[in-house]
Amino acid sequence: MNLNEGNTMSQILNVTATETKPKKKGELSDKSSERSGQRVCRICLGEEEDSQPENELICPCKCAGTMKYIHVDCLKEWLDSKKLVYNGEKVKSFFWKALECELCKAPFENVMKGRLFNIMNFECPGDDYLIMESVKSAPAKVVHVFNLSKGNEFRIGRSVDTDMKIADISVSRIHSFVRIRNNRLFIEDNGAKFGTLVKICDPFEIV
Repeated sequence: MNLNEGNTMSQILNVTATETKPKKKGELSDKSSERSGQRVCRICLGEEEDSQPENELICPCKCAGTMKYIHVDCLKEWLDSKKLVYNGEKVKSFFWKALECELCKAPFENVMKGRLFNIMNFECPGDDYLIMESVKSAPAKVVHVFNLSKGNEFRIGRSVDTDMKIADISVSRIHSFVRIRNNRLFIEDNGAKFGTLVKICDPFEIV
């Protein structure tokens, strides 16, 4: 501000107050106001415009606002921190405990459905393999990977002597078998009390 002889003291004070008026606490700058409309990852705080196609922002739970979005890679890293691995001779089992949002407590599987399976990171052998997945264990998750090159018979049950262990009282000690015959897979019940059922996803013709 230039001071001229004609300026009165009231004019000087008024101009000074206008030029040095501080921002109120919590007031955003124009640039911040524009950025506030961006979708931001709640883990790394990266914005949508910085995301790669294979590392997009997703909504894995019921959270809203600034906690709604998370990068696929950030979710993968978080899932890995929850993973436990049991290395069996024929079957490798992967356990994830409480795969749910720590804020809204919604199981990720309830919101993401089958997409969660594709995001979970677990190793598969280079040879032929079979994957069995728990379907009613949310928010926990269990995936069993059978290495089919290790034999023609795999035991499933509650016993520690089985290849695929299921910690459920309704499961018999040796409940059933997965067998390979003529390059085909068969699941055979071992006379278990509650039997062994196969979930049919596609229409099946009954003769």
